[in-house]
Amino acid sequence: MDAALLIDFEQRFRDGPTIQAHLTLPATPGRVAVLFGPSGAGKTTVLRALAGLDRPEHGRILFHGETWCDSSARVFLPPQARRIGFLFQDYALFPHLTAEQNVQFGLAHLPVAERQERSRALFSLLHLEGLERRGARELSGGQQQRVALARALAIRPRLLLLDEPLSALDAPSREGLRGELRRLLRELGVPTVVVTHDRLEALALGDDLVAMEQGRVCQVGPVADVFNHPAELAVARMTGIETVLPGRVARREAGLATVEVGSHSLLALESTPAGDAVFVCLRAEDITLGPPEAAPTSARNRLACTVVSLVPEGALVRVTLDAGVPLVARVTRLSREELGLAEGRAVTASFKAPAVRLVPRP
Repeated sequence: MDAALLIDFEQRFRDGPTIQAHLTLPATPGRVAVLFGPSGAGKTTVLRALAGLDRPEHGRILFHGETWCDSSARVFLPPQARRIGFLFQDYALFPHLTAEQNVQFGLAHLPVAERQERSRALFSLLHLEGLERRGARELSGGQQQRVALARALAIRPRLLLLDEPLSALDAPSREGLRGELRRLLRELGVPTVVVTHDRLEALALGDDLVAMEQGRVCQVGPVADVFNHPAELAVARMTGIETVLPGRVARREAGLATVEVGSHSLLALESTPAGDAVFVCLRAEDITLGPPEAAPTSARNRLACTVVSLVPEGALVRVTLDAGVPLVARVTRLSREELGLAEGRAVTASFKAPAVRLVPRP
């Protein structure tokens, strides 16, 4: 389809990995695609190929039906011909220029009045009024990010590329700016591709998610779908699923699958055929802990467990459990105190059938 970004290329690195990117993404105004995965997955290689900073050995890239790169036809448009906006990981502001001069840097071909009008509008949009004459080194991290974003937008790009846009900030600043950046991207109305390895950023910023690992695309889809229904074990792990157990689907009945895991029979909503080998995946926040004698709840899965360890994680506590199979739960500090959780303590772990994700096992 024309209103799409088609990426279909292969890039080999000497003494390194081979990056294989084969996918199609919507490229509609304001829509954000996130390239997500661990370091070395190939995310930045894809972003640089989109920008025209790197030339893939084999394959092609099309944007709205326009060929940006095609190795077989020997077509390769340089960055300026693609009209992309690029926000670098370290923002790459020119330290000897003011904020306003940084924003106007790519507009030298325009009359002075038009350059000033564009930068004035962007300073207003990004809440940077009053900082026009300030040097790059005089800006806070959040201000530098917004000035760099304004510079990327000043050329009125057809596609905006952001490489780890929040990684240069400290943790409190990142938390505060996630929502603001998402709001800005929606308001700007420019299709955007973001690279991040941070789950919270992926969830906060993205409409679509491209999960990558070891140079390959593992899964593509709406962010919630990929996080809630990982297609393979690598995606389950990178999206933060703490408990992964080998199992086998014994039967399906009334819309539920019964999965044998060790000595336990667990219920899931998945429609995996009987006899299939699967990984049972559970998020820590989907497991509820209670005393051994707890009254039955609506949860269809209840396992007797022993607490193995407790690790504080800010306001929460990570609880490792032994139920004959290993489980990981996460509770509040208050719940830990109310339950009297301690190593060796007997508890009941409960979770609902919809919380059980089944991933095919080779």
